[in-house]
Amino acid sequence: MTTAHGDSGGPAIRAAATEDVPAIAALVDRMWRTTYADLVDDSFWATVPMTFWAAEVRSHLCVAPTALVAVEGDDVVGWVCSGPARSEQIDIPRARSRELYTLYVGAPGHGLGQHLLDAALPNDEPAELWVFEANLAAQRFYRRNGFTPEGSRHVYLPETAALPEIRMVR
Repeated sequence: MTTAHGDSGGPAIRAAATEDVPAIAALVDRMWRTTYADLVDDSFWATVPMTFWAAEVRSHLCVAPTALVAVEGDDVVGWVCSGPARSEQIDIPRARSRELYTLYVGAPGHGLGQHLLDAALPNDEPAELWVFEANLAAQRFYRRNGFTPEGSRHVYLPETAALPEIRMVR
């Protein structure tokens, strides 16, 4: 599957491959450092080397039937994956059968996030997702796409970052 977005063509969207793991991990690391720098203590960055992000990406690739990257030339500029809901892993019953595991875009605000979401969960498919409570921009994006908070909360990386997440559903 290779598609393009936007009137000007935009990045190509294709299936993610094992060879993409280092580039996806670098994108995730860059986005975390940009988006969450004010939410975590400086010592957090010493606990999450690139190998941590690479392991996270590999784990998603292993379970996600839908794992896509957006590429411009040789650069990965977006990453999304979805699959069966995994809430039971954190002792919270799932709210939907499908989950958006992750969505990262290197340059938000250009429509790529929308294209990746639509590719991962087409036709407004019912799904759940977890988003950081402090990430209001992401919550606004998901609300525009029919997701609403349903009341469940969970703490991501409680030993190092302790970032509260909320679950949104549609």
